[in-house]
Amino acid sequence: MLTIISTSTPRKSDSKYYVKQSIPDACIFNKNTAILIESKTQSPLVSNQIESHIKHYLGSATKEHTIYWEQISETLNLVKPKVSSHDSFLISQFCELLELIGIAEFHGFIESDFSTLALLGRMPDEDYLDFKRMVHSKIEKFMDALDKAIKPEFQFKEYGRRIQKANARQAGTWSAFYFYDHDPEVHVNKYPNINFNYGENGMQLSLNAEIKESVNRIISRIKQNPSVFDSMTKKLDSFFLNMYYKLQFLPMNNFVGGIIPGYPKNISSFKSENIIKSSNL
Repeated sequence: MLTIISTSTPRKSDSKYYVKQSIPDACIFNKNTAILIESKTQSPLVSNQIESHIKHYLGSATKEHTIYWEQISETLNLVKPKVSSHDSFLISQFCELLELIGIAEFHGFIESDFSTLALLGRMPDEDYLDFKRMVHSKIEKFMDALDKAIKPEFQFKEYGRRIQKANARQAGTWSAFYFYDHDPEVHVNKYPNINFNYGENGMQLSLNAEIKESVNRIISRIKQNPSVFDSMTKKLDSFFLNMYYKLQFLPMNNFVGGIIPGYPKNISSFKSENIIKSSNL
């Protein structure tokens, strides 16, 4: 019993699952062996469906094996240079399809991942939501890769990550790394967050401090190592600092906000000396 899924495919059990005779997606067989195949690209893997396949066709002496679309795409890309031009073309098309629907090994985003995010309201909600789910699958793999890279540097604090829930009523989406204490009473914005915003023009990386306490933590670190801050801002001359105001009106959590006039400003224009003086006023 061979199951083909993505590394991000949800797995679940459904006690209500019942069919008189389940039908697998494919079967490869000879006189001695039969391999039933159940493949999933978007829908969850329901364990009861696999159990039903085995019960109806194979019996108790069944070997179960799972492979992943990501493994398949990687293997096909290795094979592609060694085959005929015709086969190479077919492999390329198939791998591009796996990449398009977000179940190939992650090799980066493509232009359409971002440009299609601008089509909110110009395509059916169901289609837009399906597209966002595919983008979120890529974002999950992107965050996995980042997590592995940053973990050695982030030993100083517990951190986690979040991805915005896919919805068809909001253009764009986001993901973030956030720091936390093992205390449910401590708000997630107590510490600055590392945010990735995805929109029609690409990806925006930002260090986000939303409340006074998290802003004070940044200023505190600048005071501790002003020379380090100044050297970093020189290297980040393509980054900008945005400052926003946020006002709350009744009823609770009814916020109105906007960018403060004069911003954004190039980050390299900020000097530790001026920031420290301003914070002491």
